[in-house]
Amino acid sequence: MGKDGSFEDWGALVRWATLRHTLVDQKESGFAVVWRFAIEGEAPRRQRVEVKRRHGHDEEWIELLARVELGASFSARMALDTSGELVAGTLVLDDGDYAIRSVLPRCVTRDAFEQALELIAFEAASLPLSIAEPPTLSLGFLAEMYA
Repeated sequence: MGKDGSFEDWGALVRWATLRHTLVDQKESGFAVVWRFAIEGEAPRRQRVEVKRRHGHDEEWIELLARVELGASFSARMALDTSGELVAGTLVLDDGDYAIRSVLPRCVTRDAFEQALELIAFEAASLPLSIAEPPTLSLGFLAEMYA
């Protein structure tokens, strides 16, 4: 780790993520983390977030991508309106499916990476619910992680 808590390289990010999460589909180009959210009055939801290594503009980047089930009636205009409401990412089309995407510099701090990862998962899990009448999501898992 860098002195400021940043990742020195991709391997450092993967090692740190392995200590904090159960990684799935781990490859040289990335991995995924599956989050679980408690929803009042409903079965718990799961949200997968893909973490990918990207290169661009002579730099290394971290892409976070969480697919979202929005249905065929969700229009492009609705997608643009919704994307403007997201805090941590942008709504994009990925292989024909809607997803929330965010890109971070590889030199991001551990805390900023973890915060972005959690928020992308939360936004993706709650987005389909916010289109109708949203139930309450429990954020107790955040308190447990930082206790």
